[in-house]
Amino acid sequence: MLERRSEPRVRNTLRVQISGIDACCEEFSENALAVNLSRAGAFVCGVHAGLRCGDFITVRYGENIAHFRIIWVLESGIGGSAVAIHRVQHERCPWEEVLHEETVGH
Repeated sequence: MLERRSEPRVRNTLRVQISGIDACCEEFSENALAVNLSRAGAFVCGVHAGLRCGDFITVRYGENIAHFRIIWVLESGIGGSAVAIHRVQHERCPWEEVLHEETVGH
């Protein structure tokens, strides 16, 4: 299978807060786990808000905040859904320091 990603992924798990407007046009804010990180995006698990492809969410990691577009949603039941997110252009990556530590440490 041809790898389409233009940058490496870091297999780390971070607790993040996500917020935005859900599929029912209601505001939401919840905690989730971001995994499989890159500067451009991540895979976010344990999402309970009803989200759709193309929606935008805000992701906070520590004091860092960035906006992301949802690429796809995997409905997974009781534990919450998983979503693939891609950072909006010109936004600073909220987990840049984690990525830097991982690449320097290896």
